[in-house]
Amino acid sequence: MKGIIPVIVASYIFGDNLLVVGSFGIGTDMAQIFAGLAAIAGHNWSIFLKFKGGRGVATFFGGLLALCPPAALIGGEVLFFSAGLTRFASFGSILGVVTAYVVLVPLTVVYHFPLAYLGYALIGSLTIIIMHKDNIMRLISGTERKIGEKATSVISPETGT
Repeated sequence: MKGIIPVIVASYIFGDNLLVVGSFGIGTDMAQIFAGLAAIAGHNWSIFLKFKGGRGVATFFGGLLALCPPAALIGGEVLFFSAGLTRFASFGSILGVVTAYVVLVPLTVVYHFPLAYLGYALIGSLTIIIMHKDNIMRLISGTERKIGEKATSVISPETGT
């Protein structure tokens, strides 16, 4: 809901109008994209959590569901199936967002979906991949935890627990 609501609200606020600032015009498509990307940024770098947060995957898919349901559904299916098969949530997340972008390319070229949606998918996917850089390093080194595995406990030198 965190990703879908801002995109829908932006489309209601703008409707068919165009906001012109100088020589730059912002239409409904761009307002939706900015709202979706702002939701991802707000999730990843929350001011309420001292600019820390999640990875933005669910927020990305929520925004994409409002923009382009086919790409969101196919990317989401790839996420769940690949995470289920490999038991790596991070791998499923990365593969899901990349798949969503790849699906959106022919939808944009052949079926003339708005180019702005492709921009949302590109920026969102790159952001999520960057947010997963530590997971990617653990996947490469073979130390990434699988779904259902318990974290190994580390004793803190400060507290001794």
